[in-house]
Amino acid sequence: PPDVLLEFYSPYCQSCQDWGPSYSELAAMLRPFERRLIVARFDVTETPVPQSAEKELDIEVGGTPEMYLIERRPRLRAAPY
Repeated sequence: PPDVLLEFYSPYCQSCQDWGPSYSELAAMLRPFERRLIVARFDVTETPVPQSAEKELDIEVGGTPEMYLIERRPRLRAAPY
């Protein structure tokens, strides 16, 4: 499975709005490598971040924007960026 670069965002967050086009551009540039890395966004206003996901990945989404690189190898782990 591929690693995931995941941004937690809110459409009401000015920083998220400012960063959004650059993040979309990055996602488009990396699309040819999606077998190894998926670039995704998670709208925290539509769906709360499941506590089980926060626990499994050892993350705590406290605000937006927040970005994590979720690596699948050698074991599942998340690193903030």
